Amino acid sequence: MTPKAMTEAEIDPIAEEVDEQMQQSGEEEVVPRHKVDLSGNFGDLSDGGQVGSARVVPVGDSGRVNFDKKMREPGRPTVRNVWMWDGRPSTIPLAYEPSGKRHDGGRKYLLKRHCVICNYTGFYGQVCPQCRKDSREIAPPVPAFYLKKEKVPNPQRWFGSVDCFVQTCVRHGKYGFINEVQMREHAMGKHQKEYRAFQDSQQASSTKELSDLREQVNKLLVAQIRPQEPEVYRSAKSAKK
Repeated sequence: MTPKAMTEAEIDPIAEEVDEQMQQSGEEEVVPRHKVDLSGNFGDLSDGGQVGSARVVPVGDSGRVNFDKKMREPGRPTVRNVWMWDGRPSTIPLAYEPSGKRHDGGRKYLLKRHCVICNYTGFYGQVCPQCRKDSREIAPPVPAFYLKKEKVPNPQRWFGSVDCFVQTCVRHGKYGFINEVQMREHAMGKHQKEYRAFQDSQQASSTKELSDLREQVNKLLVAQIRPQEPEVYRSAKSAKK
């Protein structure tokens, strides 16, 4: 499912400033309870749709549901674009209040932290629970998510010049992989059937090349083992001709 993300025009600059201050301070916020099914694959339902026998009608900015398609408002955003601690783009869900008019800006996720010692991510507070449990050195954590890409402290390099072997895949050009290993890991997960066929083709090609090489080696060995005719005998045969 492709969720509808907030646009730049929908972001309140004052609320964003409050979010950033809250994110740095780590203060707890009371947010409504919500459930998000991240495993479902129902397509884009931000502007309505059908899930099995259930009809999905979007809730607009007014917070009201209108079943008339002509009067229906565009669906409200359900996620917010963020960047993870390592620079990868991601999204966090927005929790709306019961009226459906206001959301929390994703504060529940903006409060999560990442440990720079053991790389444990997703905890709350200023102490990593994994480091505390293993009696390791305690270091101040960093936010797990950032609202602006330029504020990521140590962004890592995620793209390279190695293209995916599937021509229709988006991982080409500037979105290529750093090395061949990453490309093959991606292929084994995203293009299982194509990768299996690719491996079979590579194996068949290698088998043919090996067979041709063996045939050439056998010919050379036969030529070396075959007894050579004396020089005098070859000269006499040439003279008779």
